[in-house]
Amino acid sequence: MERGECDLYTYIEENELDDAFRKNIVYQIATIMKKVHDRDKIHRDLSPNNIFIRSGLLKIADFGLGKDLNAFHSHQTMKTNSVGQYYYCDPRQFMKLKDGDKQSDIYSIGKIINFVFTKDPNNTSHYYYAVSAKATALDPKYRYKTMEELIEGLQTVDKRASDKHFEERFNEKILNGEELDEEDVNYICSFSGEKMFKAIGSINFRTAFVSLGENGALDESVFLSKLEMLEDYYKSKRFFNWNDYDSFGYLGSTIIGGNFSYAIKEKAISLINIPISCNRYAFTEMVKREIVGNIEPALEELLDDGIKTK
Repeated sequence: MERGECDLYTYIEENELDDAFRKNIVYQIATIMKKVHDRDKIHRDLSPNNIFIRSGLLKIADFGLGKDLNAFHSHQTMKTNSVGQYYYCDPRQFMKLKDGDKQSDIYSIGKIINFVFTKDPNNTSHYYYAVSAKATALDPKYRYKTMEELIEGLQTVDKRASDKHFEERFNEKILNGEELDEEDVNYICSFSGEKMFKAIGSINFRTAFVSLGENGALDESVFLSKLEMLEDYYKSKRFFNWNDYDSFGYLGSTIIGGNFSYAIKEKAISLINIPISCNRYAFTEMVKREIVGNIEPALEELLDDGIKTK
């Protein structure tokens, strides 16, 4: 085999890449694996550690666990507890490697997409959320059936992102309080920290976002990751409009009274603390009046010291 310059894992970990570059990586991986599947071969051990970069191009290696789907037998009893890489491996392969198929590779690619955009195979809070979520569905019947379908999914996301009319329609729905559909939810899932921050300035968006979290339209892990993105955005930016700080707090105060897990409510408290720590008087008085005494004592203990002068 030719020697690669660097594996994808190291490359992603050590470099800060823009979304255009990350998208190019994803398309290269998907295109290569489509060609593999078109030949009725599968890999079964895809991960960033066995994808290499050479002269700017990606090379997928380590087909040692791969098999020819036309073969009569292949690893009929091998266990996958010690093979494959845990986070990227189709759960069906944990019992028997022979259960791996083309959809197992698709599952792995979904996890790789997460890693390429977030440096975490389990973090779906990124541009191609809709694709990776479908690719990694636990029940294979909800996954893409072929690599061609997955590539079409990537192209659909790109088309929507370039459609200015879509964004206008989305904003109109938010403004009018209309019900959001699956495509709208996927659009929110693709929001960066900056885009989330701009969106939460609207009370209508805050209400819609919290509602999506409560009714399960937004997966809890995705909902939580969006709150973490907002907190990280706050820590990395300097705001020039004092009202900007209030947006974080008002989102947190909407969440704290909702039907959410303790972990999400903890993060809501972190958002509530932002305007309190910045001495936003009106917001702080609202928290003293409407939140203090009405939430779990353990959560109340997490409020900024500025609130405890009530």
